[in-house]
Amino acid sequence: ARQIQRWGFRSLHVLHTHGGNLAVTGYTLREIESTLGLRAENLRIDGPDVFSAQEQLFGYHANEAETAWMLALAGRFVRPELAVRDYAGSPDDPGELRAERTAATFSWVSQDLSKTGIMGDAPAGTKEKGERWLPLYAQAYADAITRICRQARERS
Repeated sequence: ARQIQRWGFRSLHVLHTHGGNLAVTGYTLREIESTLGLRAENLRIDGPDVFSAQEQLFGYHANEAETAWMLALAGRFVRPELAVRDYAGSPDDPGELRAERTAATFSWVSQDLSKTGIMGDAPAGTKEKGERWLPLYAQAYADAITRICRQARERS
C-alpha cells in the first residue's frame, strides 16, 4: 500500500479470492485508509443473480460457480464424481455471525466449516453454466473497475 501511494495512486482495491480472509482483509483495508489516506476497499461486483439463497449465503468454496468455472476452463482437472453438496449453515439459522458475506464475519480455514473442503453445491456446477457465467463475471469486474476510475476522476 505504501508503494502504491508513492507511485501516486489514491486508491487500492483488492480482488478478494480466498475465503476465510475477508474479515481480516476488511480490517487491514480500514487501517490502510486511516494511516495512509488511500481509499482502500475490496473490489465488489454486481454479479449475475443466478444462485439460490443457500448458495449465496453459504457457497464459499468449490461451490456451484467455482465448479462451473473450472469445468469450463480446465475440465480435465475436475473430478465431478467426487463433487458433493455441503453447506456450513442454512439461511434460516439464527444469528447474524457468518463466515462470509454479512456484516459480522469471522476468519476461518476450510476444516472449520467442512469435512469435504466443499462449501456449496458443487454438483450443480456444469461446464455450460461456467461458459455462460465467465463472460458475465468478466464484464461485471470490468464495469466495477470502470466505475472506480470514473469516481476517482470526478473527485480530482
